[in-house]
Order: sequence, then structure tokens, then C-alpha cells
Amino acid sequence: MKISRKTICDLVESKVREDPAYAAAMKKDNRWLQVNVAVMDTEAIIEKLRSFGVPFGRAQFEKDLRGMESADRLSTQWARLPTCTAKETDDDFLFLAAMELRKRLLPDLITPEALDDWMQEGYRLSKEGKPIEAARVWLKVWRAIQSRMTGTGHTTAEADDLVRGTQCVFNWCQDFQIELCNAGLKDPAFFRECAEYCRAFVETFSGEGDLLPGFRRYEVEARFAMGEREQAEGMFESLIREDRSDAWNYILWADQYWLKGGAQAHRDFARAEAIYLRALEEPRLDDTTAVHERLAEMYREWGKPDLAERHEMLAEEGAEDKDPGEPVFSITRGGGGEEEGLKVNRNAPCTCGSGKKFKKCCGRSR
Repeated sequence: MKISRKTICDLVESKVREDPAYAAAMKKDNRWLQVNVAVMDTEAIIEKLRSFGVPFGRAQFEKDLRGMESADRLSTQWARLPTCTAKETDDDFLFLAAMELRKRLLPDLITPEALDDWMQEGYRLSKEGKPIEAARVWLKVWRAIQSRMTGTGHTTAEADDLVRGTQCVFNWCQDFQIELCNAGLKDPAFFRECAEYCRAFVETFSGEGDLLPGFRRYEVEARFAMGEREQAEGMFESLIREDRSDAWNYILWADQYWLKGGAQAHRDFARAEAIYLRALEEPRLDDTTAVHERLAEMYREWGKPDLAERHEMLAEEGAEDKDPGEPVFSITRGGGGEEEGLKVNRNAPCTCGSGKKFKKCCGRSR
């Protein structure tokens, strides 16, 4: 993953905010920061560029930036002009000015700097509990990435080379899926966006093997949420035919009938039970422990404590056989309280969809 000049600037800005001594040193050295340029009005930025020998004109700026699609490339070209007098720390101003003017004069132009800005804006909105706003911003990022990665067989590492941002695409693409689901809880139209995104992701990033099973299941879950139950059931059946050993194809299908089924009166415990038990009939199932765990949880909700205890014992026995002493954790997808917590054994596939075991992925910090 290539680190962009903008990412370096973001890291510097972060350290300035957190470390007073570092901030004082930057000020003493007259170093330019994004915050310094951001408070300048547009004409002041332009006049400062001209004072450094950059013959700035709005029409030429727009033409050059559209052609180069990068504030970094454009500022590098400015620095090489025979008339440019910017040296050392002033060279930073050229780049920061190009970024700031892109935001103001060409806000919709897609550049690596813009993609990183939009990614970070989405994370900020998500943290503020605004999933719809976050999803809308991230849809711009996704459409920009998709428009530049035609065909199939791509990997997220290739997308990293396009974005060159603070966040790696491998992580962001999963966060985006979760945010679309969270937005769907407030506006069901986003469930369709989620389904379409997951399908397009699988087609575009077919070289990203570890992520694909999770994204295929996420599409089906979104279609359940949209009310396309018959189609979604057929899609889960197809996933099982392709890989009968994958316990999570059964688990997430059964989950739709009780764990994500809304009010108690609308849950179909019997249907969920049938799918979980069907999974246990598969001799090559890769994670019987996870199925027993989910059955135990479901039976508790269903008011069948004896069956719940039985499957809890079976789950514990299975966990001990696989990895003695490994505990079971309760996690919540998305971290925003929008979805119910799911009990996940450390040997189970991580619910983030990475394809890795929980203990080697999100469970590392537990």
C-alpha cells in the first residue's frame, strides 16, 4: 500500500493536535499545516501562490487538475517552474493550497486526496451516529473506485494504489457494507444499495478470495431485509450447494428467522431450528461448535431451556476439542448499536466477512 503525501500531512496534523511540544516545534519552524490554509479565504490562497511565483489562473488550475487528477502531481509541477521561489517549508504550502482549492473550486472532482477526504468524512459521520449521511458519502467513494476498476479479478490492494489514503480498502469495504445496513434500518432504500454493492464487489474484486463468501452472504441478508424472501432463500440454497461444509451459510440463513426477525410475534423459531439442524446433518461441516452456540441462544429465546443447555454443552465440548481454553465472545457488528450482539466462538469465521477465524481477526484485541 502506497502512502500518499496527504496521508503524511494528516498524520502530522494529528500529532500536532495531540503533542503540544511537537506543535510548538512545527510553529517555530514556520511549517505549513492544513488547518492554516483552511482558514484562508480563496483569494488569499491564490495571492500567496502568486507570491511564490506560481502563475495561478482558475481556468488553467481546473484544466491542469482535471488532467492530472492529483493535487500532489499538480503542486510538484508548480514547484518545478523556473519562476517558483517556494523553498523547503514553503513547498508544503503549494501542496496544501492545491488540495484546499480543489475542495472549493472542484468539489466533485475525483482525486486520491478527494477519495481519502470522503472516506474520513464517512467515518466521522458514522461515529456521530449518522449512518445515512455516512452511506451517501461512501457511495461516492465506491462509485469512483468501481468506475476506475473495470472488469473482474481485482484485489483491494489494487484499489489501495488508487486511493492511497489513510484507510486501507480491505477494511473500508467491510465498514461500508455495515454502514449501508445501518442506514437501511432508518431508510430501507439502503438495503437495496447494500445488495447491489455486495454483488458488484464480488464481481469487481473476484481476486479477493477471503472476502467473497461474506459479501455473497451479506447480499442475501440485504435481500431478506428488503422483503425478497423467496429470492433470498434460493440464494442461500445456492450457496449451500456450492459449499455444504461452510457452517455460516446455514447459520446466517437461519438467523433471518429469529435473530433479525423483529418482534417475538413475527419470529419463526421452527424454521430457524430446521436450518440449524440441517447444518448439523452435514458430515463435513467446518464449524459444528458455532451451530450449537447459535442453537443454544435461539432455544433460550424460544423458551426451551433444556434444549439450550444441551447445545451449550455440545458447543463447549466442541470448543475444547478444537482449542482448549478459548472463550466465547459477544460482539456487535458495526459498533454503533444498530444490530443485535452475536455470540462468536474464537474459532468461528469472523463476522466482519474477512474469511479468517475470529481469534485471528477482530478477536485479536479481545
